[in-house]
Amino acid sequence: MSKITIKDTELDLDIYDADENERVQTAINKAKDALTGTGGQSTAGNIRDACHAVFECFNTIFGEGTDRKIFGDKCNLRDAMQAVFQLCNAVQGQRAEFEAETQQFMQKYSPNRATRRAKTEKK
Repeated sequence: MSKITIKDTELDLDIYDADENERVQTAINKAKDALTGTGGQSTAGNIRDACHAVFECFNTIFGEGTDRKIFGDKCNLRDAMQAVFQLCNAVQGQRAEFEAETQQFMQKYSPNRATRRAKTEKK
């Protein structure tokens, strides 16, 4: 589990956990869809919808009330977008770390058939 910071709020994120990984991906995808789509409303209505989708994303991942910790009572699209960017960067960082660890494990513990076969043939 890693600590991440979103708009000065420290949160725990662990994409190594399968359930949390799935929850994070689903929530982020919903938020991205809301941020890129328009609902055919006024500009203020679109901003509210996008912000509420981001709030729901953070509440889904980190628990109810997280949106209030991060955003307070504000419904600011720029803040919401920056928070999603920070979340996505944190997730990408953990994924890169995970992939590096997996690669290191595979190199250390996966059998090298060619080497073993060459040793066997020499005997």
